[in-house]
Amino acid sequence: PPYYDLPKFVWCLKFAIGFTILVCMHVYWPAFANLEIPTRDEITSSHFSGWYLIAYAFSTTQTVEGTWKKSMLRMFGTAAGGFSAWLALTACNDNPIGLG
Repeated sequence: PPYYDLPKFVWCLKFAIGFTILVCMHVYWPAFANLEIPTRDEITSSHFSGWYLIAYAFSTTQTVEGTWKKSMLRMFGTAAGGFSAWLALTACNDNPIGLG
């Protein structure tokens, strides 16, 4: 017999609606679609504007506890990465070989 689970169905529905809203914002809202952070890099690379969809998919979990835990770990990882970058820039100063 098939197994139906209403809470999982509701979560899937909310996830699909959120994903659809993000895609519609990208397609029909030019200010959101052209949102990018300008850089002064000499190397030009391809521009991928779908990172928000990946972030939404990875950060949305089925439980509030899971979302909270993942959000806290993401904030801790961002802070640790920023501190590591600051430490590397401070230690290497203007040495291009040290950061290369």
